[in-house]
Amino acid sequence: MNALLCTALEGPGALRWTAVATPALAPDELRVRVRAAGVNFGDVLLTRGRYQIRPPLPLVPGMEIAGEVLEAGDAVRGFTRGDRVAAVLPGFGGFAEHVTVRAEHAFPCDARLPFEVAACIPSVYGTAWYALTTLAALRAGETVLVLGAAGGVGSAAIRLAKTLGATVIAAAGDASRAAFAARTGADHVIDCGSTDLREALRAITAGHGGVDVTIDPVGGAASEAALRSLAWGGRHLVVGFASGTIPAIAANLVLLKGAALIGVNFGGYSTRFPEAAIAIYRRLVEMLADDHSLWPPQLECLPMSLGAEALRRLEAREVLGKLVLTNP
Repeated sequence: MNALLCTALEGPGALRWTAVATPALAPDELRVRVRAAGVNFGDVLLTRGRYQIRPPLPLVPGMEIAGEVLEAGDAVRGFTRGDRVAAVLPGFGGFAEHVTVRAEHAFPCDARLPFEVAACIPSVYGTAWYALTTLAALRAGETVLVLGAAGGVGSAAIRLAKTLGATVIAAAGDASRAAFAARTGADHVIDCGSTDLREALRAITAGHGGVDVTIDPVGGAASEAALRSLAWGGRHLVVGFASGTIPAIAANLVLLKGAALIGVNFGGYSTRFPEAAIAIYRRLVEMLADDHSLWPPQLECLPMSLGAEALRRLEAREVLGKLVLTNP
């Protein structure tokens, strides 16, 4: 089989679409023909040795996939050859023609969902829903700030927060990304390239006392501005650091606002509590199958053989919405 192999921690340019050995199937695993795999910023970080886990070289990126079951291990129940599934891959490996995945990390996919949409559920939609519901316990009528609103997690968070009855403020890095966030359904949009984030949030939430929940996949200076803008009892959810800078958080801000600073590690959660994660996945499959307006607002597909270019574009901030790699 072929896979997108990284042999040096030199970034996306070190990836090559090449023949690799087909992995052996363990008794508790599924072998899946990968039809689509979501591209995430974590994949970029992995190729530079900057992700929180560091698999040994050579490695294959890719943390969320959708496809068809080719074979089930002897200990697997509930899956058969030909089933449409999606899966999260805590140890990566999804940018390949075939993957093996533990059955507890896979879930059935409704035939109404194209593979490229289903491939966005395991990491992107799963992370957003887990953050908003399990961790933040978002309530209807609350205000949600989404940083990095034009990215995969950001755009998913906008659409899911709206379904939960929230008012959504989207913050994006420039005018084109702000316009994209507005089309995604945000109630208020802030262009951080031309507007001070803190001042804009103060004006928007003047009658509410601040932001109730922040989804933060960005880090950097935006994190402190958002933290300072929380209402009493607000929740700031740390998803990632797409800015490249891990912020130093002033703990007194959390104290003074009676706020909560919460890490969102959905991969770790799904590994430790697979049954709870599968319940989230099943709910999301049902929601997206029933309501196409929840699908990624802009979904671009590239052949998996062009994965190096896909990751380069993501790293260069040239992507709006969600980028997916596909196999025929």
